[in-house]
Amino acid sequence: MIEGLSPEVVAGRIYSNWQTIDTIPFEARLIGYGLDFGFDPDPAAIVGIYYYNGGYILDELLYQTELLNEHLALFLKTLPFAPIIADSASPGAIEDIKRYNINILGAEKGPGSVRAGIKDVQSFKISFTRRSTNLQHEYENLAWKISKDGQNVGIEDPSCANHLLSAARYGLTTLVPKVERVNKRKILQELGQEKWRREHTAIAGNPV
Repeated sequence: MIEGLSPEVVAGRIYSNWQTIDTIPFEARLIGYGLDFGFDPDPAAIVGIYYYNGGYILDELLYQTELLNEHLALFLKTLPFAPIIADSASPGAIEDIKRYNINILGAEKGPGSVRAGIKDVQSFKISFTRRSTNLQHEYENLAWKISKDGQNVGIEDPSCANHLLSAARYGLTTLVPKVERVNKRKILQELGQEKWRREHTAIAGNPV
């Protein structure tokens, strides 16, 4: 972030139009967690991801330095059961945590996956809890790297903290397609049931 500027005018800001909510609605459904590994100076970051009313809620759960994989595993075991999507650049850490019988998977990565993942996240309706102060700071400050001639280089500015947002991106880009498939099946099932009801009502000679 450029000192002295409000979040709305950060040059090259990546995310915008997210909403802050006080608490997670009772009807929201936990779909999983995102995990970004770190130690020092970068923190390990864990975010809970919920589906609610056509959008997604992010809830900061952990943002701490100097945590070993054992510490992360013990913390994850205290959370409600749901899949955990972690940075696949750390396969050894993922295997360490799996030894604690934790359902953890590596996010898919490849050439251009960060930019593509950011584009996907930009298309989602996102809210975050008011207590997610570190996430809010990253959200308001994460920007694209800008060249000396003012051009967007197409990568995140390495001077910006992105630990919780990376964790959220791992989780969202992996879990949202599964959520949308489930929602589509439910819609098709409901449409099928409605069609069956209409057809059988018509056969019985009753008005639809």
